[in-house]
Amino acid sequence: MTVVDLLASERGGLPLTCGCGDMARLTAHRDGSFDLLFHPVSNVFAENVRPVWAECFRVLRPGGVLLAGFMNPLP
Repeated sequence: MTVVDLLASERGGLPLTCGCGDMARLTAHRDGSFDLLFHPVSNVFAENVRPVWAECFRVLRPGGVLLAGFMNPLP
């Protein structure tokens, strides 16, 4: 989370929880603890993508939203 993100969330009255960590090991977060996950094209940095998606599924609450970006490696 950048200072700009913090200022924008405060100005808009949006409670945000952001952090840094390993996207394949979200052990700091309980099951179903997020309403929204934003996953930009981060998979290109993962050695194994399956644990990433498993953790997204685990921490996203039922009915939550996952916004994911993908990159097509073909020209």
